[in-house]
Amino acid sequence: MTWTVEAKVLPIVGLSGHLYLEVFDEAGHRVLQINGLATDPATQRPRSIGLPGDTLKAYVSNAEILSDTYGATRDRHPHKGHVLFRGAEEDILKVIKVAEEAAEKINQLNLSYLLLTQNSNSVFMHMLDAIASVIPLDPRTVESVRWLKPPEQTLPIGKLEF
Repeated sequence: MTWTVEAKVLPIVGLSGHLYLEVFDEAGHRVLQINGLATDPATQRPRSIGLPGDTLKAYVSNAEILSDTYGATRDRHPHKGHVLFRGAEEDILKVIKVAEEAAEKINQLNLSYLLLTQNSNSVFMHMLDAIASVIPLDPRTVESVRWLKPPEQTLPIGKLEF
């Protein structure tokens, strides 16, 4: 059976958007979201809009993070997906493992959330690199997704090793 990894864009004020990844099972049900989000350092809860003093955290979870995708399936989703990979469940398990490892590394850095330069889309780009280390992503789709955000949005830590 074929599972998919899709890049999604949650538009924000028509200027930019929050990039995130979703994994769908063979029935088209979302089983996982991969997000970078501003996080309140006092409560350790993600925020929809980052504030000064927030930290940048990576989240790999099947819990609902973006509320408007609750119950969404691959074919019934408010944000059009860009399919990065189609493959077997075994391949998806590799994706989940490497995403969890990347999230742990990012979260240990205790990075500040900086709206224009170090934000959720920075985490997204690192996750793409991590995932590409274990499965072949469609290069044309990856390139088109990279252009959905300003190219300077990378974490100031260099490329993480996976």
